[in-house]
Amino acid sequence: MNVIFAFVRHIQSQSLVLSFFTQMPVVSRSDCTEIDAAETVEFSFDMESREFTFNILAANVSFNACRAAQNNDLAAYYDKLLSEGRVTQAQKAAFDKIIVGNNNCGAAITSFLGIKGISTATQA
Repeated sequence: MNVIFAFVRHIQSQSLVLSFFTQMPVVSRSDCTEIDAAETVEFSFDMESREFTFNILAANVSFNACRAAQNNDLAAYYDKLLSEGRVTQAQKAAFDKIIVGNNNCGAAITSFLGIKGISTATQA
């Protein structure tokens, strides 16, 4: 005997700034993209074998610019996440070491190299 559950639901966009940004090089600005996804899924359970089956019947994914004070700007979106309590001040501080703002890459790179014990010198 199979018991089948099928349903459709809209999955709210959970726009998360993923931890991979910590692997990024220092940049002045980055774009931000949100997704809207809707899926139709089917779950079934076979009573005899006691096994579940899960099938994605349909999926619709849309990619949109993040909505913040400045659309499509990751730093502005991260500020919004902070103001909503969705990220911590420590996470924001880590973020600000990577997305450093206009004309701040040189200083950020010099600071990073200094932490690693590397200094730069110019030849006369």
